[in-house]
Amino acid sequence: MITRKTDVVDSRRRVLHLSESGQANYDAIIKSFVEREKQMLEMLDPAERRELVRLFDKIIAAADAWAKPY
Repeated sequence: MITRKTDVVDSRRRVLHLSESGQANYDAIIKSFVEREKQMLEMLDPAERRELVRLFDKIIAAADAWAKPY
């Protein structure tokens, strides 16, 4: 489902790409994820959705502090 090719800029690096079958699987799966997310958020009113986005924005803005490789 994944192919690996040599990077044209840096030949030491390998770039991963989805194969046709990998892309087909992704396309089939992502639709259900998007639908599930929509269902989860339906219970929130507009103000609650804005607050959720505000909180996620705050977490993402601080990613340099917490998103460290182990």
